[in-house]
Amino acid sequence: MMVVGVLSMADRAPDLIHGLLATTRDQAHALEIRFGTDFVDRGDLPFEWDTMSHFMSWAAAGLLGHIMVRRRFSSVLLGLGLFAMSAAIEVAQPFLSSTRSLSLTDLTANGLGIILGISMAAIVTRIAVRPRHLLTP
Repeated sequence: MMVVGVLSMADRAPDLIHGLLATTRDQAHALEIRFGTDFVDRGDLPFEWDTMSHFMSWAAAGLLGHIMVRRRFSSVLLGLGLFAMSAAIEVAQPFLSSTRSLSLTDLTANGLGIILGISMAAIVTRIAVRPRHLLTP
């Protein structure tokens, strides 16, 4: 994080960042050719599967995030942080991929997935930490 901050303040940061992004994109493309897949641009996924993958991925992030940090952060703060990350990824996509673009549908799916994941985790953790005498009839 600190390295990114220092680079962003340097005079040559734009050139360094563009070079880093180009190198990352080239390496990912080489891996795609080697494995015969399209995991960076994901242009091979139909619209519905792409939206569902956004929903399910961010639901998993919300669920796991809540389980990991539930005692340190509130669910609302976690949700806002995850949503900010998903928005940053959506905004960065046009710069990192030739076939991906900023999509409000994807951003909406991300947000709904985060809400579902955190809600599911909150319910499960409440049941799991409930005192034993309340669980017996």
